Amino acid sequence: MRYSGRQLGRRGGDDIMDQPIPLRTPVVDDNGIITTPWVRWFRWVLDSVGGIVGEYKTLCESTQLSTSLVVLYTANSGRAALDKVTGANVSGGAVTVDVHIVPLNGAASAANKVVSAKSIAANATDIFPELTGQIMEAGSTLQAKASAATSINFRASGRDKL
Repeated sequence: MRYSGRQLGRRGGDDIMDQPIPLRTPVVDDNGIITTPWVRWFRWVLDSVGGIVGEYKTLCESTQLSTSLVVLYTANSGRAALDKVTGANVSGGAVTVDVHIVPLNGAASAANKVVSAKSIAANATDIFPELTGQIMEAGSTLQAKASAATSINFRASGRDKL
């Protein structure tokens, strides 16, 4: 059986929930990929509400970190959300990374440190799940440093103008 928004208690004409929900179809296949009926439904829902909020873009191009804090991104266009942050260790030894989200007119401190001494193995790339979904208020900055200069290539993408 396929349910629509009206069957789930919603009323109205061209309602976001009037699109049939493919309940009999698995959401993901055996490989963890979202199945086609669900992809169509998710796209329809996103289109119905005006799409993804904010402009998706690279917030910080690949930048080599130093041993002192570097401002990597400033939320100048309003609020921003971090979606994916990666660090690639291009050196021959393990290196640690500290990351802060510093509020407008603030300074990096223990109170705004969101990643503390995350170790990245030699010649490895790591993601920062601690940063995924973090909201940066207007004027706040993303700052980071490494335990060894020119060892970590740091990159962040996300949405701004939220």
